[in-house]
Amino acid sequence: MLIRSDVMERLQEFEQQIAEQINDGDITVESIKNGLLIQMGNKLLFNSGEAELKPEAYEILKLIAKTTKDDAAEIVISGHTDNIPINSKKYPSNWELSGARAITVVNYLIDEAGIQPKILAATAYGEHRPIVPNDTPADRKINRRVEFSVTWSVPDLIY
Repeated sequence: MLIRSDVMERLQEFEQQIAEQINDGDITVESIKNGLLIQMGNKLLFNSGEAELKPEAYEILKLIAKTTKDDAAEIVISGHTDNIPINSKKYPSNWELSGARAITVVNYLIDEAGIQPKILAATAYGEHRPIVPNDTPADRKINRRVEFSVTWSVPDLIY
């Protein structure tokens, strides 16, 4: 991925600010075509079976917004769960829970972090796109996540 130098500096600063969460395995950051994929474990954002942000999530979401809001072309927030069926009247399935979580993050980014709604999207995958098999509690923990797919427009790329 080739990105303008000022954007690259912000990305490097972002990774330094979340180094502890990266080292703990709670956040991963990887390059994708024209951008970044940030994967954040649900334990940083939500309590089990809920879609209300934890207070400690605000700082990380603000850092993501600060890093991306001025020149990202698109930010897609994707909610993922493990394959254990949810037992909740509020969320009848993992699909609804994952969608509610993605929408909660999008609403926070709009309302509190000032990201323009036109570059945001929320998607729900439930348990249908696991990173690893859902065979163990540790693997199910990995699959419970929110992903931020951030892309920059072609003019932001260096050729």
